[in-house]
Amino acid sequence: MTHALLEVKHLDKHFGGLHVLKDINITVQEGEIVGILGPNGAGKTTLFNLLTGFIPADEGQVLLRGKSLLEMRSNAIVGLGVARTFQLCRPFVGLTVLENVLVGSLGPRVKTDDIGARAMHLLDQVGLAGKAHTASELLSYGDLRRLEIARALAT
Repeated sequence: MTHALLEVKHLDKHFGGLHVLKDINITVQEGEIVGILGPNGAGKTTLFNLLTGFIPADEGQVLLRGKSLLEMRSNAIVGLGVARTFQLCRPFVGLTVLENVLVGSLGPRVKTDDIGARAMHLLDQVGLAGKAHTASELLSYGDLRRLEIARALAT
């Protein structure tokens, strides 16, 4: 039996008396690109915090290729290839753009013999290869977002 890449089933989250997410169901197949849209306060960040293990769910299931993520810590979920960016860009100040991506490449799934070439490839993919040796604190906001994406892809 083939599993969906990601399945969210009947996911609920409360904060005190506030029901933030109620009966959320999502299926993402391999190769699909899916967006989550909603107004401020709709629960988008809470959903991503649940999917990546930053906060626990109250009810429901989150399955990656049929394997439950809900009892896993966020670092173990990253080890399965699930990464995220945050609303605020936080590069490692004092490091170059390339060095920031290299730090993201030090996870358990990455082969150390090719991290430099892989980091440069990721920078090229997000349009930052020409700024690889630029100090990260000199980047524009748009370039910082690209750097965040490259770092997430590197994990």
